[in-house]
Amino acid sequence: MIGRYAIDWHLPRHSKHSVTDAVQSWQDLWPRQIILPHPSPRNNRWLKLNPWFEEELIPQLQERVGATI
Repeated sequence: MIGRYAIDWHLPRHSKHSVTDAVQSWQDLWPRQIILPHPSPRNNRWLKLNPWFEEELIPQLQERVGATI
């Protein structure tokens, strides 16, 4: 799920959380589902404030995609 609208639609139990909290819970849904922030240039600030995203989640996602294809 990418962004707030997708979170609200597909995972209503995560709707009460912020996007950051929902994305931080990625291991709860892994490997079948994953919540990601919207890939917008406007999110550069979010990425800087949440270095764990690129340090922890992105490598796992890259590995999973690589294994899948």
